[in-house]
Parts: sequence; C-alpha cells; structure tokens
Amino acid sequence: MSDSRLFESVANRLIRAIETGEWPAGSRIPAERDLAARMGVSRPTLRRAIKLLSDRGFLIRAQNCRPRVAGVGAAQPVQTEREYHVFVLLFTHVADLASAPMLRGIQRVRLPGFGKTVVVSSGAGPWVSAIDFERKQLRAIAQDPLAKGVILWYVGGEHNLDVLAAVRNADVPMVFIDRRPPPGIVADHVGTDNRGAMRRLVRALQDLGHRRIACISNGEPVSSVEDRVWGYRAAMRRSGQTPDQDLLGEIGPDESMEDGTRRCIQHLLQADPRPTAILCTNDMVGSLAMRELKARGLRVPDDISVAGFDGWYRFAPGMGLSSAAQNFEDIGESAMELLVERITGPREPLIRHILFDAPLADSGSIGPVPAPN
Repeated sequence: MSDSRLFESVANRLIRAIETGEWPAGSRIPAERDLAARMGVSRPTLRRAIKLLSDRGFLIRAQNCRPRVAGVGAAQPVQTEREYHVFVLLFTHVADLASAPMLRGIQRVRLPGFGKTVVVSSGAGPWVSAIDFERKQLRAIAQDPLAKGVILWYVGGEHNLDVLAAVRNADVPMVFIDRRPPPGIVADHVGTDNRGAMRRLVRALQDLGHRRIACISNGEPVSSVEDRVWGYRAAMRRSGQTPDQDLLGEIGPDESMEDGTRRCIQHLLQADPRPTAILCTNDMVGSLAMRELKARGLRVPDDISVAGFDGWYRFAPGMGLSSAAQNFEDIGESAMELLVERITGPREPLIRHILFDAPLADSGSIGPVPAPN
C-alpha cells in the first residue's frame, strides 16, 4: 500500500474508533508509541493521520498532551479523487427475480468522482457454497485498497462475522439489504416492513372469512424470514387465535425447497379441521405449495387460498400467485444512496434503517373461505 493510502487508512481507522465509542468524547487517545504499534504503522504516519483528524475537528490537540476526542458530527471523511470501487454482493444470480430489479435501482444512483460499481454474485448454487463464496469476497474487499463501500445481501449468519468485522475495520462502509445486519455489526439497512406486511396479509384473509390460516416458512435463519413469521403469529394472536402447531410448517435446512414444501403441505392437510388458507414466507414456496395442492386435487382458491411474499410471480402466465409485493427497485436505489452518503458526506454516527411497504398484489390465488361440505 502506498504511503498516501496507508495514511488515509490509518485516519479512517482512528475515525472509526471515535464513531463506535471506543474513544468517547472528552477522552484522550492512547499514547503515540502504543497506538502506532497497535496499528502496525510508523509514528510519523500516525502523526500525519492525527493531524488530519485535528484539522477536521475530530481531535483537540494541546502542547505536551495527548490529543483529546472532540466528538463526532461535522467532521468530513477522508476522500480521494482517484478511482475507487463500490461492491454489490449478492447470493442470487444477477438475473434473479429479486436481484434484477434491485440492480436497476442501484444503477439509478450515479457514483461521484471516479467510482466504479462491481457486482458480484454467487449464482444459484447450494446454500453452503453461497456462504463460502461470500466469505472469500468479503475477505478480498477488506484487503482491497480501492474498496470504498459494499451493498450486501448477507447470507453468512454467524459463519462470516469475522470477515464482516475485517471489512468494518478496513473502514469500508456497509449497507445491508433485505435482512438486518447480524448481532455485533453496526451498519445501515434497507429492506421491507416484513412484520407489517405479513400482518396485513393475515388481515386480508380474515376479511375474506378465513380463521384457519396456516404458515409455511422457508426456514432461513435470517431476520426477514423471522419477521414474517413473527407478523403472522402477531396477527393471529391479535384476532384472538393462537397459531397451533398443526398450522405451522417449516422447511428444514437439509431439505430441498420442493421436498420441504411437499412435506409441509402433507402435514397441514392432516390437521382437523384443515386450514382454509396458507401463507408462505416467499413466492418460491408459495408457487410450490400451489403446485402440490393442485396435484392433490385441490382447487386454488376455491378449496384453499394461497399467498406468497415477494411479488415475483404475480405476472407469470398460469401462476396467479397473490403476494406481498416487495419494492426491490427502490430498495436498491435507497441502499446506494445511503452508501454514497457514507462515502462522501459527514461522518454521521447515526445508523439508518429504511423499510418499504409490501402491499398485497391479489393475483387470484386467495378467495372467500369455502363453504363447509
């Protein structure tokens, strides 16, 4: 790394220590010798970084005293007019029904200066492969001197926390899309009001007379899926119903989506009385549920209603899956706007979470509760 890049990197690491509260306002920073050793840089390089922070209002210096932290707010980030990269890291294929509109939204936002957007996708491989792929990419981003930011559709759970921390410690701002950052990672987030949207789906079915409403979860241990199940449970409880175990289905981590959906449908149809409507936590499960129900001779929605979550298939010929339609394009645009603000604007410590509504797109797979036989 060149001297100028090293100097900027050290300055950003010092800013991060202030922003995260490691060095509270009014406290003095560690001794120069200790701090230089900790950061693995020479003392002259450290002095240059400290001077920059002082010039920009992060530190207050006095003769013969260690600098004192002034606080966070109006100071500006370290900037460069050289080429830099912003990464978009996806676990789905770029042509995926969610990724494609999200990328369109991202491309609406122009990067200032000499920025380049680098889109990286793991494709449609197994889940474990996606986690490993993500790990390698995050490690590379943390070591890339041109990296200035990353938009991340995160799948790694606890497995990739260390490489997320490496990206953060390299002072590369992150914006998480769809699901919230994992515990211990402080970053901006743009997604959907999953709880509210699922509550509204339940109410829409209740307005059609349904009371035995089941839920099939795709079982991913991520906040977006967990929030949808939470919204379902909350809406059922609010109407005076406690979701019975015979109304809940979850696809296991070792099951394929097809096998898991088939097993869940079999489980739900054995309930007495059986559900009159099924909510699914994504459209893939919803479409598979419709296919399985039809294979068993049930008519959708005449015999049983089905709704998904995403809005992918509402225009697909022959599909007609009613769904909570996520606004993927605006999610992508807002994520890039937040990231550009982090790159070019004041070092604002406030973390932002932006949630979009997902209104019901009724495509004909839900209807009134069927009359008893």
